Amino acid sequence: MANMGSDRPDGGSEEPRDLGALGIEQVLERISDAFVALDTEWRYTYVNERAAQMFGRTREALVGTHIWTEFPEGIDQPFYKAYYRAVETQQPSQIEEYYPPYDRWFENRIYPSEGGLAIFFQDVTERKRAELALLDSESRFRAVFERSMIGQVLRLRHRITVAIPPRPCYASPHGRRGRHQTAIRASASVPR
Repeated sequence: MANMGSDRPDGGSEEPRDLGALGIEQVLERISDAFVALDTEWRYTYVNERAAQMFGRTREALVGTHIWTEFPEGIDQPFYKAYYRAVETQQPSQIEEYYPPYDRWFENRIYPSEGGLAIFFQDVTERKRAELALLDSESRFRAVFERSMIGQVLRLRHRITVAIPPRPCYASPHGRRGRHQTAIRASASVPR
């Protein structure tokens, strides 16, 4: 691996470089996150191309403008409150919320400083849809299982689990439901 700290053939160190000389703008343009920087007056000072695409605007149209003038629909939304809280506390924060004006879910990582805010964000709508679909599926399965009169046997990674619903139907040696009721819950290792 190349020594990134020095351009000298002998590997010696140099004086610290200006961040601009390291290509910070190139880094911000290459990351998969959208990124914006706001000054203390809530004006955009930097918008990477990914953010501009998400906003459906050009970078040039946003830089220098006030965030809440450009996006008045965001006022009083959870992101608005998180940005103000970060500025007040000067503590980094993270928020994942649904943004109704765009009908999308976003995850924002917010970094305050004396000079304003740096915000990295991603559209996480597809992941959230998958999570919500899984929760819905689990809820439907649980409802069917809890209404079921018979148990379920599940095999997961070399283990068998027998689960009995809350109101199972038990057969008795006498053929009548409810007599000699004994619930069985078992978990056993299965040979490989």
